[in-house]
Amino acid sequence: MYANTDEQYLQPDEVAAEIRGQSSDINAGFGGKYVWLHPEWTSVKDEAVSDLSFEKSSIPVRNYNDLAMGAGGDFRYIKASRGGSESITKVGLFRVKQKLPPEEIKSRIEQSGFTHYSGDMNEGRGGDYLYLLWAYCDNLHRRDLKQRVRELRHVPSYTSTIFELLNILTMQKYLTKPLR
Repeated sequence: MYANTDEQYLQPDEVAAEIRGQSSDINAGFGGKYVWLHPEWTSVKDEAVSDLSFEKSSIPVRNYNDLAMGAGGDFRYIKASRGGSESITKVGLFRVKQKLPPEEIKSRIEQSGFTHYSGDMNEGRGGDYLYLLWAYCDNLHRRDLKQRVRELRHVPSYTSTIFELLNILTMQKYLTKPLR
């Protein structure tokens, strides 16, 4: 996680982006420090994160970074779990003005390639609804990609698609820490 106390908005590179191009600053609209999620990646599956959760607390939690840094109110955290059957390969944010039913959230995030989302990270603060998003690329998905490459390899117009699929297969990265 990056936090910046400067008045100038200087978003660092490679932060978890908001999928519709809105602010990736967790504290946008709440004052406090500018806060961005900066994921760390690994190519070692055993080090990978398999699940994420959002939690808020009225007291600070040791060894976790407060997402509401400097804004007052409850402390807000992202917790990572390891050891699951799948590894997270993609993270992002989804910010909306109005509360949406779960099926609507799911539909919207799937359009950007995400499959899972946290609870509202702004719960109890008012303002925008903000969700942490993630997706997996498990072995079954990788087998599907390999099959698709085999099917398309003899079709000249699909050369760029094949290279994109091969890149996914050979350059797999897994989330190791949601914040850095």
